[in-house]
Amino acid sequence: LSQVINECAGQSFFEYVNDYRIQYALKLLADQDRPVTTVAFDAGFNSESAFYRHFKKVTGKTPRQYRRQVIPGTASV
Repeated sequence: LSQVINECAGQSFFEYVNDYRIQYALKLLADQDRPVTTVAFDAGFNSESAFYRHFKKVTGKTPRQYRRQVIPGTASV
């Protein structure tokens, strides 16, 4: 399976899984009441730092920056 992902997606298995997790996290971040730490763990990351690192790599923003930019009225969240 890993070899197929490497060939078809052009990324490693772990990158593929983490990208999938980030896509799920983007949906979870729409819930303003859900803390970013909770989003990280609910999306399947084992640490907040790993979540932040991969989120920024994929989106170019931190989760809080994304939330502020995408969801109106979340400047303080």
